[in-house]
Amino acid sequence: MRVLLYTPPGDGKDAHRLEKVIGEVAPANIIESYRSLQSLAHRLQDVLYDEAIIVLFAENKEELLRMKAMRSLLANVPVFLVIPDQGQDTIAIAHLLRPRFLTSRDGNYADLGAVFRRKLSSENSRQRKSL
Repeated sequence: MRVLLYTPPGDGKDAHRLEKVIGEVAPANIIESYRSLQSLAHRLQDVLYDEAIIVLFAENKEELLRMKAMRSLLANVPVFLVIPDQGQDTIAIAHLLRPRFLTSRDGNYADLGAVFRRKLSSENSRQRKSL
């Protein structure tokens, strides 16, 4: 199991909060961090459904729209998505990515961490059973 974490380049405090929450839940050796959507898209071409959980941080609506353009690559993997705001149009775009968990960047990431922990645990249990 791999965790593919996308946060935009720069010093955004909300992105750092997300990285911290994911780092507290997942072992460092399974986290792959990406700073460009292009490099993430390239990596996603080699991912099977049961191999990864994707965590995306959309800094703004334009970035969310670029993520939407990648939705075919995200179709078969669980996605955790942090969106820039709670506007109706932003949420509508976000739902096109079919996230397992959706929150806004100014939200409390404790809920995201709890759901992520459960998902990671269930995926790891499922993989052990299939061995």
